[in-house]
Amino acid sequence: MWQIGLLGIAAHIPIDLTADSITEIARADAGDADGINNVGTCFYRSKEYRIAVGWFEAAAKKGHADAMELLSMCYVNGLGVEKNQVLGVQWLGKAAALGHSVAKAKLQALGFEV
Repeated sequence: MWQIGLLGIAAHIPIDLTADSITEIARADAGDADGINNVGTCFYRSKEYRIAVGWFEAAAKKGHADAMELLSMCYVNGLGVEKNQVLGVQWLGKAAALGHSVAKAKLQALGFEV
């Protein structure tokens, strides 16, 4: 297996590689859903939405409600993906079904019973 040192490619990664972000990348690499979501959040905050969406999708598929809600925002607003309100509401519904309070509030504001 090949391994590439993260710091060796830092110039090609569009986020700041702080100690915290490196820790989250290691958690994500180990398959931790919180780590995957947190890496996505780092890219989202850096306005690297297309990259963030991939991380959010990976975390959402592992059942991470925060990632589902963030993925919903990306689809509804067309951030990093083609705007798709149907998919956005579907991801919001999945997050709400897992008890995500922000997702529930957003669905209620849209007129859905939660």
